[in-house]
Amino acid sequence: MRTTRLCGLVGLLTACGGPSAETQVEELRVLVLRGDPPEIGPGEPFGVEGVVADPLDEGFETLFWTCTRLGPDCIEPSASTDAAWPGLRADSAPTGDIAETGFASPALSAVAGPEPLPLIQLYVLACTPGTCPVIDRAAADPAPGSAEADLLVADLADPFTMLEGLPMQGVSLATFSLSLSSRPEAERHQNPGLSCTRSGEGPVAPGAEVTFTCSAEGSFDADGGLWGYATLGAWDGSSVQVDAPDPEITYTWIAPARETGDATLWLVLVDGLGGLSWQELTVGVE
Repeated sequence: MRTTRLCGLVGLLTACGGPSAETQVEELRVLVLRGDPPEIGPGEPFGVEGVVADPLDEGFETLFWTCTRLGPDCIEPSASTDAAWPGLRADSAPTGDIAETGFASPALSAVAGPEPLPLIQLYVLACTPGTCPVIDRAAADPAPGSAEADLLVADLADPFTMLEGLPMQGVSLATFSLSLSSRPEAERHQNPGLSCTRSGEGPVAPGAEVTFTCSAEGSFDADGGLWGYATLGAWDGSSVQVDAPDPEITYTWIAPARETGDATLWLVLVDGLGGLSWQELTVGVE
């Protein structure tokens, strides 16, 4: 059994033990993002999966794009004469689940080798409606070479600079690297497996502790871990270290002391090698 907590700088400086404030999801957030599979070959399609949490129930719109860098710039804007940024997708009425697709350029065969390289960057931007003008500009599908297209390309090529002009609230950007290699499919890295069950059944009282027992499958390194997030309450410690397959990993969620309602919980397993998995659960607090 492995229950070592990871403490220190993980977004914020936190202490070991007790409810961890950084595990609380209080506003719009792209919570999880991964490639499926996490390692592909040149010219191959891939899926993008994830979760957008909207605990305030304000609604949101999303923008998905990829940036493949063989140098300082993304190759996508120069890959087509039909679109300002190939593969760009804006969605004004999404669900909480991210489900997108992409396609690796066949031209990447020139750089693909036996060792996986994290060349393809996945991006998802989620914003409350009307907050992010770039989503409207993308939905308008400007003609390549136009002033509107040039502005869109500049924003997508440098998204963190773009964020500087947006509000702090109601905006969330997540990025994840997809690896490219020439390895046979059977030898490529896969996302880990995760299965969790909770102690007890049914609703719990305010302040109650609920222990989750999880098993992890796959390959892991020292950066692997199980991370918890919750719309109500908090997890006991920011995460639990997972550096090998383990049939019994325990992690405890603490219900809020003064709030009731349904808490949405996420357990996110990161293998430290480019793979990720998660499980979503609901616990009532009465």
